[in-house]
Amino acid sequence: MTYIVALTGGIGSGKSLVADAFATFGIPVVDADVIARQVVEPGAPALSAIQAHFGNDMLNSDGTLNRAMLRQRIFSSTEDKTWLNALLHPLIHAETRRQWQQAKGPYVLWVVPLLVENGLQSLAQRVAVVDVERDTQLERLLARDKVNRQQAENILAAQATREQRLACADDIIDNNGRTGAWMEQVAALHQRYLALAADNDRQDNWADMGSALAFFRALVDLLDVLERGDIRTELLKELERQQQKLLQWSDVPGVDHDRIHALRQRLKQLAAVLMSAPRMGQFLREDKLIGMVRQRLSIPGGCCSFDVPTLHLWLHQPQAQKQQVIDTWLHSLSPLKNSLDQVLELIRHSGTFRAQTSLNGFFQDNAVDADLIRLQLAIEHQLYPQVSGHKSRFAIRFLPLDSENGQVPAHLSFELACC
Repeated sequence: MTYIVALTGGIGSGKSLVADAFATFGIPVVDADVIARQVVEPGAPALSAIQAHFGNDMLNSDGTLNRAMLRQRIFSSTEDKTWLNALLHPLIHAETRRQWQQAKGPYVLWVVPLLVENGLQSLAQRVAVVDVERDTQLERLLARDKVNRQQAENILAAQATREQRLACADDIIDNNGRTGAWMEQVAALHQRYLALAADNDRQDNWADMGSALAFFRALVDLLDVLERGDIRTELLKELERQQQKLLQWSDVPGVDHDRIHALRQRLKQLAAVLMSAPRMGQFLREDKLIGMVRQRLSIPGGCCSFDVPTLHLWLHQPQAQKQQVIDTWLHSLSPLKNSLDQVLELIRHSGTFRAQTSLNGFFQDNAVDADLIRLQLAIEHQLYPQVSGHKSRFAIRFLPLDSENGQVPAHLSFELACC
């Protein structure tokens, strides 16, 4: 697996200069801002969608995107910002992964200004933050972009705070001092990343067969689930149900109508994509490698290299080539995954956690109109919940991980959300 180092920092922090310094060591750089511009170049489907949604005013006379006008529009409308993110983020993410796979180097430097804001830290093995003080950011922004102080303040306010970025950092590049002082830091980090990437390659090679079989078993389990019933029909019903629930919120005083509308539009888009998608899992069923491994997995020890030579040869292909195949498999399930993600997100956020107490390891209550319950329990108790229910009533029994020596407190505090 390609070793990804994410480089981030606030506006005016000097990310571009730092990225250029890493590039002088022969490190491939994948820049999220560059990709964001590529996906809206003239002739790109995304630019046509933006024109249709916002009007012809969003285009310059030469047919390129009027970025200043678009920026002003999304800063003033949460609904428009949500729509634009829903359009561009999947395109940017797909192109980013493609460039990662094609990159040639010991590791890849992924420059992404809004890493923290969009919660993308988990996509990288390492996060490096270019750090400057806020006053320095303001000075550089005023000088570079020729904006007034209030506009500069608004731009900074729309980004993550310095503290939020530093909290996510594995490595910090201090750009507060003299010009070019960060070069020594970059050189030292480059050597560290070379060592980390080499160690990552050794671990990948050691775990190849085990990881592959775990992956294929999960894929086969998923195919079994998809073959048991019409998942698409049930999910379309759920998307419609969530739309109706959101519609009811429209009459509640003080509700964010723009947010409600954006979510309903998102649900409609997901339903349309799901409706037009091919039969769920058909692409995977027709794949020869998956079919071959699926057949052998039912035999204990049946996936040795001499039993499935095709799998053995596939595992020894370049990682980028294997990842491209895997991404194609998973992409065939994206209509299902995207709809499930959205539904689960809405359900999970429909209930709030409240403090509860169990007596002698037992708790019961009613959950009328709830779809699921969520529990939060402190890890130090070394307990797990066993949940049972019937209709709207449910019971929770807390059991120790160590069935012989573990103990359950007479009064156990935990948090519960009925969603």
